[in-house]
Amino acid sequence: MKQLVLASRNKKKIAEVKELLGGIPLLSLDDIGYAGDIAEDGASFAENAVIKAAVPAGLGYVGIADDSGICVDALSGK
Repeated sequence: MKQLVLASRNKKKIAEVKELLGGIPLLSLDDIGYAGDIAEDGASFAENAVIKAAVPAGLGYVGIADDSGICVDALSGK
């Protein structure tokens, strides 16, 4: 079975997702030795999540990711 990799180095996020998965083994980018940066140049949070998940998937893992941010109304959603 392919291993599940969260495309993140954020230790808090990794711990939260591990808890949500209820014991399903989960690796991080660091765990698989991926040292590169992932360009988050999508037009939306969803596109950025797909871009990030594609990195471990391209290395033979099952990649998952999220992308969240803050949109500020006073800054026209930036």
